[in-house]
Amino acid sequence: MIHPQNAEQIERMTGVCEHKLPQEVKDEYMQQLRMWHRTKSSGGALPAEMVIAILRSHGIGCPTEAEREKQQVVWSSVPNNTKVLVSHAGNVRNGVFCGVVAGGSLSVRLDDEMKVLEFRAGDVRLDKSIPSEIKQDTMKNDTDDPKPVKAKEEPEVPDHWDKADYVLVDGDKIGLLVGENPKNPREYTVEIDGEFVNVDKGLVADASV
Repeated sequence: MIHPQNAEQIERMTGVCEHKLPQEVKDEYMQQLRMWHRTKSSGGALPAEMVIAILRSHGIGCPTEAEREKQQVVWSSVPNNTKVLVSHAGNVRNGVFCGVVAGGSLSVRLDDEMKVLEFRAGDVRLDKSIPSEIKQDTMKNDTDDPKPVKAKEEPEVPDHWDKADYVLVDGDKIGLLVGENPKNPREYTVEIDGEFVNVDKGLVADASV
């Protein structure tokens, strides 16, 4: 699994979503990410310049003008409640498309938000992590379900933790803490047996305790 921050960078640069990347690109990315984590105690995503070098070494570059036009979304034909990704306040947020607003802006309801917000079309893209053959408009939206009442706020990373330290996940799995999931601030990204998984913060504990 490519780190969510790098997956978003790759799609913006090339127009190719993570699950459509060649396997050899994913393999090389994972090798360099593991080496990076063992060199940099801060862990996290690869720097953009390293990601670019991996892509170019496999012949992947920016889409041509014709390809960009082909990839351009005609929002007026996109059904409401289609899942989208929004660049908002420096983060990538999940949400659902709610229609086109006068002037070309788009209305989107972000996950965990009750009200519909307006965004520039350039800040919104389709969530291509969902296979195209699945009809999104028939899928139940998680935000339609009542949210459970939190007993307390989600814990932050303790100050004494190093992001590359080993952590205990769900009480029995040992992994390396990569950092907070930029797409969902309630989750951490953890490397377990060479795979990157996103887990609820409440299930992650310092393995040294």
